[in-house]
Amino acid sequence: MATILYGKELAASISQSIESKSSNIYGLAFPSGGKVGKGYFNKAVNLELLKNNIKQFLLTYKGDRVMLPHYGLNLKPYLFQPLDEDLVDDIRMEIKTQFDLFFTSVEITLLRVFESGDINYAGGHGLRIELDLLATQINNNIFTVGATIK
Repeated sequence: MATILYGKELAASISQSIESKSSNIYGLAFPSGGKVGKGYFNKAVNLELLKNNIKQFLLTYKGDRVMLPHYGLNLKPYLFQPLDEDLVDDIRMEIKTQFDLFFTSVEITLLRVFESGDINYAGGHGLRIELDLLATQINNNIFTVGATIK
């Protein structure tokens, strides 16, 4: 079957396929900023990109991302409560449920929540979150990502 475009008939048998020469996944590095010799917007690849995305996710407050109101975590209200076993369980549950929504190619193998030792401007303690993760789509790499919430 032919397609007619501006009175001229085009052959429908023309087809092209685009194949990537590499299986790498590229994206912007986090945090952005001027690094010597790399410019303001740096590129990250595969595991480095995944680590950056997870760290950014941990530091993003739910509702801060434009067009993604459910992206991120609501961890700031926990800063002003005593860090007991129930609070740690609540934090772990929130992290696990949000993680399952946004990072399907990563499995949490160990999740640690503890005080960072820093005191924020309002007198609350800081939280340190560390995750040991298994990247199932990137050669089953095991890696650790951490973030401090102040």
